[in-house]
Amino acid sequence: MVWNTRSNNSAKRSLPIKPSNPMRRMSIENLGKSIKDIGKSIKDIGKCHKTVTKMEKLELHPSMCCISYDQLLEFRDNSQLLYGNAYHKFTMRDIVDRIIKPVCQKSKTCYAQHLNPEGLKVSAFITHTWDENFQTFVESIESVFETTFKKPNLWICAFALFQGDEEDIKEQVEGKDQSLEMSPFVQALKEADFFVVVRNETTDLYSRIWCVCELIFAMDYGMVPDKTYVTGPGTFENASTSCLEAKSWSKEDKDRILNHLLSKLAPEEVDEKIQAFRAKGAPSRLLKDKSWLQRYKWPIFLFVGFLLAGLTFLSVYFATTNNPPAPLTDAPTTYEERVIDEVREMIRKNLPESAELHKFDEEALSWVVEKRLKEGEDSYNDEKLRTQYALLT
Repeated sequence: MVWNTRSNNSAKRSLPIKPSNPMRRMSIENLGKSIKDIGKSIKDIGKCHKTVTKMEKLELHPSMCCISYDQLLEFRDNSQLLYGNAYHKFTMRDIVDRIIKPVCQKSKTCYAQHLNPEGLKVSAFITHTWDENFQTFVESIESVFETTFKKPNLWICAFALFQGDEEDIKEQVEGKDQSLEMSPFVQALKEADFFVVVRNETTDLYSRIWCVCELIFAMDYGMVPDKTYVTGPGTFENASTSCLEAKSWSKEDKDRILNHLLSKLAPEEVDEKIQAFRAKGAPSRLLKDKSWLQRYKWPIFLFVGFLLAGLTFLSVYFATTNNPPAPLTDAPTTYEERVIDEVREMIRKNLPESAELHKFDEEALSWVVEKRLKEGEDSYNDEKLRTQYALLT
């Protein structure tokens, strides 16, 4: 312990001298190097976190990355409430950019897994293009399954894949070993119960190489035509695009798909399968062409029905007005019956306007008829009949 003596004779205890600290002895250069090492460690931790995140995105089997039929309709309704009239013009790409991508970035999973963390087993595999109008896309699917008792789980790539950057998409689409069989599309299609082809008015499905790939695999898996539904407008049903002309966002994807298909079939054979499918499609009861006539058929039928009913009513009305129907009485068959009818008609003509025929006494009528039958048709003229009626009533 060290003591110091001040000039004012007041002594204070000085601080003890502690052993030197390694961090204090560290030079500025070494301190900067340590900070750099710490930053590198944090960066490595970030890379590990990114790797773990990507593993989490792929932990579900592709066939489990589905949304339910009701979830699709709810998504449609919420999107419409969110964007109002602008929603009606949105394509699938717009929906992905505005709604699906932000959710994927926040949840670090695909949208389907965000809704269903445990996954839903695929029932219906949806093949389509992203250029379609989203509202028409949903209506097309709805037209297929709206009357089914059990609603399907839908595999739709926009919802089933993690919508991130280009690297994320490429990693998912290529699969584990870059073979088509291991791509999420083919794995999900293999487990599906139904193959649903959703056509649109903007783009021919089979001008896109992945749609060609999905169709060929669906045929290989025995899903065409018995387990196939075709819906949406048939704008391009007579198109003749070759598989060699089909496009893809990735040249590597197109080369990979063509190499796989052409290793088994010639280009003409692939095109022949596509054309046969386009021409035949699915059984007629499954075709749901949402043309304007199909969409508005019930209002048109009701209008035509009311129009025909109105014309029929007017024709009957004018016919009965111009030609009143004859009294529903049986024609007299005997001379006595004819006389009675004539007497009644004479009474109608000669009674005062205030008189009523039913007040004419039946006994008087019988007497007049009897006199006329005995004395002949000219025995009573109108004046005599009027006088006789006044006496007898």
